[in-house]
This record gives sequence, structure tokens and C-alpha cells, in this order.
Amino acid sequence: MKIKVDENVALSAATRLAELGHDVHTVRDEGLTGCPDAQAWQFAQDEGRFLVCRTESSGGSGVRFRKGLDTLIREAATARVAPAEVEKFVAKQPSLGDADAWLSSAVSQSTFGLAAALDEYGPRILAPRARS
Repeated sequence: MKIKVDENVALSAATRLAELGHDVHTVRDEGLTGCPDAQAWQFAQDEGRFLVCRTESSGGSGVRFRKGLDTLIREAATARVAPAEVEKFVAKQPSLGDADAWLSSAVSQSTFGLAAALDEYGPRILAPRARS
């Protein structure tokens, strides 16, 4: 996993994440110490990294735990749309409105896996078979 560790997280955490095999960058190492959380978040997103930070419960930049749109699309489409179709759509870097419209349309049109079998065979697939 690609991770960026903010300056308010202990360096030992970054070291441990790297030991576990993650690709870790730190705000300190990149000379970004003191930059606003929103800017650190944007740098992490631009690099395709997960941002690890610690924000005090009062105040903050409002970006804590925010997920990228591509993650939200994948989560919403899981078990509803074939993974290849999801990745094809995400690659277009859609807007939130585009994603909402696509998901509504894709869910109403697409079935795969068990849902496709149930659509094709109906309830008889679940009926016990007569023994000869």
C-alpha cells in the first residue's frame, strides 16, 4: 500500500509500516512540515497514497477520514456491477454526479455471478431436484 505519514504521527509508525512492506513517504522527508492538513491530503491523493494523520478532536481541517471518489464508487458498486466495468468507469475520472448516474444505470441493467444465474433460471434453481 502507498502511504504518506503526516508530521503529527510518530516516525516509529512510519518505520513500522515500511518494515511491513508498505511504500511509505513522510511529510518530514518531503520538506512539507507545517503545511496545512488539506494540502498534505491533496499531495497524498495526487500520489495515490493513503494519508495517516492525527487530528485533534476539536477543530481540524475537515478532511479526516475522507475517501477518494474512486474508493466510494468501488464500494458502492461491489457485488452490484462487474469489477471490470467498475474499473473501466473509474479510469475516466468521473465527477460525483457522473458516478451517481452511472451507478444508478449500471445497477438497474447489470447482473453477474449468482444474481445472473437467478435472473436466468429463476426460483427453479433453488428447488430440490427429484431423485430417480
